[in-house]
Amino acid sequence: MPDVIPFRGMTYNTVKAGNLSMQLTLPYDVISDEMREDYYKSSPYNIVRVDFRKGEDERRYCAAGKEVSEWIAKGALARDDMQSFYLLEQSFRMNGRELKRTGFYCLVKAEEFAKKEVLPHEETFPKHKQDRLNLLRACRAHTSPIFGVYDGKYDWSGYKKGKPDLSFALRDGGQAVKGRLWKITDRAAVSRIAAFMKRRRIFIADGHHRYETALAYKKENEKKHGRSPKAPWNFTLFVLVSMQDRGLIVYPTHRAVKFSRPLSVKTLKERLKGKFTVIPCNSEASAKNIVFYSGRKFFALVPKSASVALSIPLKRSSAWKRLSTSVLHHIILKALPPVKTISYIREQKQALLAADTGVFDSVFLVPAISPSDIRKTAVKLERMPHKSTYFFPKLPAGVVINKF
Repeated sequence: MPDVIPFRGMTYNTVKAGNLSMQLTLPYDVISDEMREDYYKSSPYNIVRVDFRKGEDERRYCAAGKEVSEWIAKGALARDDMQSFYLLEQSFRMNGRELKRTGFYCLVKAEEFAKKEVLPHEETFPKHKQDRLNLLRACRAHTSPIFGVYDGKYDWSGYKKGKPDLSFALRDGGQAVKGRLWKITDRAAVSRIAAFMKRRRIFIADGHHRYETALAYKKENEKKHGRSPKAPWNFTLFVLVSMQDRGLIVYPTHRAVKFSRPLSVKTLKERLKGKFTVIPCNSEASAKNIVFYSGRKFFALVPKSASVALSIPLKRSSAWKRLSTSVLHHIILKALPPVKTISYIREQKQALLAADTGVFDSVFLVPAISPSDIRKTAVKLERMPHKSTYFFPKLPAGVVINKF
């Protein structure tokens, strides 16, 4: 099972850099141009200047590497003295309730997926992997953790009794997510945590491109220097969270669609009549069924039998075929006029607005996919359709950095 180890992380020295909250960002792949400008303005030490630096040519990677070195030289970043795990608690509100999610920063040995120690659940794209690889080569640092989940519970309550070593807040999805972090340095405690993880697989929640980048970086260094199991290029930065954590939230990502020609509800019913019943509803129906939205009206697409999903003509498991995104892309959309443009939108209000303003013809609201769905498909090395999951809140970049 996976090799999970402590490390001497680097964190911001707030005496030099300033308020920690002003140095952090969301992961690079959810940062808009406007957000990046705001991050740049917030601090000369904001991690966006490294993790998602401005510029379109290759020079930005070298500049990012230089930035990290300068911050260390100036004392804005400081390395811890002891090998540690770093316990992270994120607090946020959902539907009027306060929730807390607990995970821990660690290094995980990058291994091929075929070993089934670390498993993916979504597809990746070469362009994004090349970008991350260029950055890793230039910086020799992991600035943004991969989000992993595991099956099982660990009692973290004892580690939260003391004052946290770091506290911060970061806006995500329009709300402030509070973070607290404790350094776990006790050798016995570190050994217990590492032994616990030895019995568990890790499922990648967010950060597939970064993990595949870590694999590529490991391979190219082995080619240059030969295999060296303890060399730093073998490992990559993770935050690991239990699948049973009550604060583990997985939102759906909705689809706004523009077809090659207008799609009426009448045509929708005709095209889907053999497999789905189209029923007027409200947006809440999307908790259980795929919902079609057009002309400011909602229609639930209810399968006529449990075997509808199994009719997908691909060699995939029944768990994969029953995913809402699999049914949408491989049955529903294939029965409709050709798709001209598709946009993936997490916020339901924004998705509906895309149709109401005429930017898109219609919207398909999809039910959320559960952590157990991820486990069932990932263990079979099956990848879900693109943008099937959206874990909330995101893990911030810059809290703990692995520099090597």
